[in-house]
Amino acid sequence: MFVEHNLNLKSILTEQGFNYYVSKDMETNLSVEGILTEEFVNSITKINPFINKSEAFSLMKEKFSGTSQSVFTNKTFIKTLQEGLPKKINGKIKNIRFIDLENLNNNQFSVIEEYRFEKNGRTTIVDFVLCVNGLPIIIIEKTSAVEHGFMRLKRYMEDVPIFAICELFSVIIDGITVRYAMISDFAERNEYEISSFDTFVKEMLTPISLLELIKDYTIFLDNNGVSRKFIFKDYQRRAISKTIHKLITTTEKRVGIINQQFGTGQTLTLLHLARNILTSRSLNSPKVLIVTDRISKSEQLLHVFHSTYGLIAQIAKSSDDLYALLHNESVPIIFTTVQKFREEYKIDEEIIVIVDNCHRTQTGSFALNMRNAIPNARIIGITSLTVTKKIKQLFGEVIEQFTMEDAIQRGLMLPVYYENRVDFKSNLIVLDTDEETSHLEVKKKAFDIINHFNSHCQSNSSKGLLITKNRLDAIRYKAIFDEINHIEAALYISVHQHDSQEIKRILENKNEVLQRFCNEEDNLKILITCSAIPASLPFVQIAYLDKFISENLMQEIIGLLGMRYKDKQYGLIVDYDGRNNVTIIQKIKCIDSVDTKGGKQWEY
Repeated sequence: MFVEHNLNLKSILTEQGFNYYVSKDMETNLSVEGILTEEFVNSITKINPFINKSEAFSLMKEKFSGTSQSVFTNKTFIKTLQEGLPKKINGKIKNIRFIDLENLNNNQFSVIEEYRFEKNGRTTIVDFVLCVNGLPIIIIEKTSAVEHGFMRLKRYMEDVPIFAICELFSVIIDGITVRYAMISDFAERNEYEISSFDTFVKEMLTPISLLELIKDYTIFLDNNGVSRKFIFKDYQRRAISKTIHKLITTTEKRVGIINQQFGTGQTLTLLHLARNILTSRSLNSPKVLIVTDRISKSEQLLHVFHSTYGLIAQIAKSSDDLYALLHNESVPIIFTTVQKFREEYKIDEEIIVIVDNCHRTQTGSFALNMRNAIPNARIIGITSLTVTKKIKQLFGEVIEQFTMEDAIQRGLMLPVYYENRVDFKSNLIVLDTDEETSHLEVKKKAFDIINHFNSHCQSNSSKGLLITKNRLDAIRYKAIFDEINHIEAALYISVHQHDSQEIKRILENKNEVLQRFCNEEDNLKILITCSAIPASLPFVQIAYLDKFISENLMQEIIGLLGMRYKDKQYGLIVDYDGRNNVTIIQKIKCIDSVDTKGGKQWEY
């Protein structure tokens, strides 16, 4: 199988224009840094005619030598590939390019079989290394066991310092499937799997696709001060490029819909689409408006956008503020909620609007106000749910879709199980009033939830959601959890203007609660809500349902529970209502398995 892959790799890449070397026979020698010296020097001087070969060689030593004070990190290296390196040449500041991202023919693409690196008398041999202009950016390891492949890749990073600088991504081929990721992602088992070897090579390793990945689809995300590289998946790239193409080649106001499963990077697809619209030369830097269904989502998107791209963007704080920002040419991207549009604040200019979760907010009066206020806008919808005829009427046809089934097939979602606990054993005492009986029912379920959670969530990072029928039941659950004092729970419910002072005292600040819940080290384990499901909570393993759940919300819950996270193995829906069976069975495949406590299970 591996010999066959070697031959496939050689024939496919040479057909695409790669130079193919076997390390022991190759004429071009590696530098002590592990770079193809001749290819680097020749390419740099071709792309940058204002420097000579001697200067190019000195630049290689300066930026890639382990002893240099100005040596690249992986982040500064990738940023340099994308933006260039300002450097004083003959008294003038010039922008040196290591790769010509606009002209494919100015670059040299090479693959080395059995790449050899010598250090301190020790030889490291790597199965395959792909180089662009002599720089080793992709490491490929073939193995019969993925774990062994990961351990070898990790060792290569330690033994060959240039890999830690230049790695775009690394690849493990186990004879059946292909997995690619950054080394750090392999460590957390966040690699991305493609079943077809030929498909992977043609999608990810051709010269054109490599330049596209470097130029447009590699970013660094900031997470609590830690910078992490992210390469957009193929379905994200297709969605973004097709949408941009449609914006350029048509004048349709209903541009279309991106249908992408919740938990597969939908937020990043949205933000990167906005960034690419803004930076596209063919679109002449239009105003971009991102519409969400709640302020907290706008704030979240703005934070990610600022930390990732560093571009100017603002949130509209009011209707007046939105109107002012739409007229402010210095603010190219605006985040707002759909409620802030007023028909009397009419904007005739052509702007591009991206509507997040377009299934939620685009069928009522607020949406009508939005369309009346910006009649010439070109509108794009993004949703994780099944696209209905009504949504198509509002936004146009589906541009690209990546469904829940696609996510599971690609290994991007974990299995999600269903457990019916309507008939869990209890010693209910019939009381005089419905209110007393209801309170006792909640108390019994709270005890059962505590026992169930403790028996199913062994990991310290695992947490749960509890979705109740109404705010009163949510408050009851919170009081009982506090009384039992075995698991800490908190309410994720908004304060209403007409709420009593007692209820306002009970309801904590939602943002503070969510911040605590997102902290792995915090003892807050269960979040109680009536309907609102916070986005991007991959550590949530169990959802306890004490109400009938709509199909749309159920899709969101399944998507949330299926998100991969560290040692999380599965997601679990625990149903205390019973009426959810019909909804869930439409989404989850029935299997012949019975829970140890007697609950019937289904698996997605």
